[in-house]
Amino acid sequence: KHKTKSHVVVAKCEDGSIKTIRFGQQGVSGAGKNPSSASEKARRKSFKARHAKNIKKGRCSAAYWSDKVKW
Repeated sequence: KHKTKSHVVVAKCEDGSIKTIRFGQQGVSGAGKNPSSASEKARRKSFKARHAKNIKKGRCSAAYWSDKVKW
């Protein structure tokens, strides 16, 4: 029930700390794991290119979880 985010995860970071991570805009869906149309494929490719650096940061980044859950 967050006012702007759609998902929440409690993750254990590499340093052993526990962190609450909120991610995803409410009302917006990702293209999914198997996009069917060309525009969905382009959205997925753009997301992964735009957030690649942050996805590589690991379990304690919102981009990692967004990639895993929504894209």
